[in-house]
Amino acid sequence: MNITNSNHKGFIDNPDEIEKIVKALADTPVSWLKCSRKEAIFAALAEFMTDAGMDAERKDEVTYSEALIMMDGIVTSGMYEYNGRDWCRNMRYNALAHLLKMLMCERKLNIVVHAFMSITVKSYLCYLAGKIGLTGKNKEILYETFRLNVETYIGYSLNPKTTIEMLLTNLDHFQSRCWLPAEPIEEFEKMIKDSYICLYMIMLEYYKKAFKEEFNLEKLQEKYKK
Repeated sequence: MNITNSNHKGFIDNPDEIEKIVKALADTPVSWLKCSRKEAIFAALAEFMTDAGMDAERKDEVTYSEALIMMDGIVTSGMYEYNGRDWCRNMRYNALAHLLKMLMCERKLNIVVHAFMSITVKSYLCYLAGKIGLTGKNKEILYETFRLNVETYIGYSLNPKTTIEMLLTNLDHFQSRCWLPAEPIEEFEKMIKDSYICLYMIMLEYYKKAFKEEFNLEKLQEKYKK
């Protein structure tokens, strides 16, 4: 993968390069990543695959994009409805939190992850908007919506040069804050939970909208059937 043209700027915003990077990351098996943080992802994948009737022994074959489909399936599959909708959403947030930690850890170990983390948030969301079918100035709708949510929920101001790594670093710091007794605990709890909306939007929601034809759990169940 040639990312030299953009990488000298410290960020990547070229749509053609973004296309290559996103495809490369999507096709990367989680097992290829070296960071120990992937073990938490593996545990979640194995549990989901078992519950969905898939062969959990083949979890090493699961790619990054397939892992996202399974994380989304915690809510959309209906398998866990008996636990309640809030439980399902919280478990999906939990899985995405592990994914954030894995990407943060892996960014210095894997060239594809490093490249992905170097993409600007604005360029990435405009790229996804194009895949969704938005054109012209409408391609910035996802970015503007997300920018306002990030400002509201974690108080972080995005700009056109803000990279995915910068965003995830700030999200991680915000979600790792300690509660101070002088702060009403109910308000603290709400702020932390709201921040996960931003994580969901950037890591899964918009990606799913852009590649909705690939979010087919039944195909995965067939691929990994016992």
